[in-house]
Amino acid sequence: MSDKLAAEPSPSVPIIIRENIDSLSASFSDQVEMLAGELRSRWKSGKRVVVEQLGPPFELVAKNEEQLLDLIYHEVLLREEFGEKPKLEDFTARFP
Repeated sequence: MSDKLAAEPSPSVPIIIRENIDSLSASFSDQVEMLAGELRSRWKSGKRVVVEQLGPPFELVAKNEEQLLDLIYHEVLLREEFGEKPKLEDFTARFP
């Protein structure tokens, strides 16, 4: 079975439920992008914050493992961009 077919919702799922699932997924993606932008903005202004310091929006995203990993990845990329060498153990200590 191809990945495309596996990712498509079952036709037996009512359209309203499929639309709500799609909307929720987009909402999480939008939230991650907003938080990643906020993180980048703070870093550019000299404030070296970690994702956990982004407040309540972070707490919402943190409930979804995939979205949390995406946001952490943004932090890793920023650290590298600003000359740091992020270490795995720093992140595993923060996110056990």
